[in-house]
Amino acid sequence: MVWMVEDPSMAYGKIAVDPLDASKLIVEPDVLHNRQVAGYVGSFTFEIRPTASITDAADNALMMNTLKLEVLDVTAPEILSGVAKSVSDGNVDLVDGAFTVDQGYVVDTIDITMTELVVGDIGLVVTMVGYGP
Repeated sequence: MVWMVEDPSMAYGKIAVDPLDASKLIVEPDVLHNRQVAGYVGSFTFEIRPTASITDAADNALMMNTLKLEVLDVTAPEILSGVAKSVSDGNVDLVDGAFTVDQGYVVDTIDITMTELVVGDIGLVVTMVGYGP
């Protein structure tokens, strides 16, 4: 079995020798518990236990029993949805990347939902293209 070092109680999946090439090991993540999805960004260490379960032809046990997985965030966030909110004029949903309102519409706030958690710099200013600073 392959276990997560960060959570020793969590079995990541099974490990086996490749039937076509005995010099390769195949780790098969536990699909039932959705372990095949690298859903968290960061560094994760896996441990093969027990190490005596993998030996060579001379019965020498596996020496290095840890593997590291680096999960990178390579997907830029995108706008999922948005609502321009107005107490006086009613709410308007974002459609195809645009809020369509009548001239004179009063915006109280605009709520934008992203595809992932985001961080904004202090003092972040939103401007309208062609207007403002």
